[in-house]
Amino acid sequence: FEDEPRPSMASKLLSEFLGTFVLVLTVCLVVVQASASPLDGVVGIAASLMVMIYSLGAVSGANFNPAVSVGLLLIGELPCFDCVTYVISHLLGGMVAVGTAAAITGDRWRVVLVSNADPRLGKVVQAGKGSWGSLFGSELFYTFVLVFVVLNFAVRDAPNQYYGLAIGFVILAGGVAVGGLSGGCFNPAVSFALDFGGIFAVSGPNKFGTSIVYAVAELAGAALAAGVFLAINLKQDKGEYEYEQGIGSDDEQEVQTDSDDEGSKTSRA
Repeated sequence: FEDEPRPSMASKLLSEFLGTFVLVLTVCLVVVQASASPLDGVVGIAASLMVMIYSLGAVSGANFNPAVSVGLLLIGELPCFDCVTYVISHLLGGMVAVGTAAAITGDRWRVVLVSNADPRLGKVVQAGKGSWGSLFGSELFYTFVLVFVVLNFAVRDAPNQYYGLAIGFVILAGGVAVGGLSGGCFNPAVSFALDFGGIFAVSGPNKFGTSIVYAVAELAGAALAAGVFLAINLKQDKGEYEYEQGIGSDDEQEVQTDSDDEGSKTSRA
């Protein structure tokens, strides 16, 4: 496989679109059912992400998340053009996914990111239920954890065959921990899709734009993850390392060798 040509940009963008579509569609269908056992839904979401990572990771890197793409950009692993086009693919994939979920559920679509509707107009399935502070903090922290894990398992420790499992378990842990507060998005494409879907939810008119708060928190988490990743992966300067080990520079070694030779000649004399 080493001699195979690299995937084209079109293949990469289609991969990112498809992976994000499957992830967001799963999220939407889980949320709309408002299961009495949230853990079941979180397991389904984490599993959908894992299988798409393993399926498409070799094509595009399987970002499926603007926060992950931004994190890779900040550490120099993803070119700026690729990052921008990936993010566009993520957002489009999320929008198509929420439209598909609404079509599947029909008149049951009542999902909003954060409710602005009059509850008397119908039952609202709201993803974010906490205060704005808890929403922001939850999304920032677990997006940080998610991106940090991606950078370490899929970049520093690559190649390996367990990175998808590790990423899926982050979603599982975060969903269980703060899913009841923020909805456990950890992904601007997911929060944007749910916000977009709230526009045509049958629960009544919903104000579009609350996903901006989520996106700010999630991108801040990604930036923090990139900074911590770079900090813990600092490499010691070679000269400083040699000095500490008592090795010395090449010039110093040559001078020492010449001195030893002269000393040997003097002794023989």
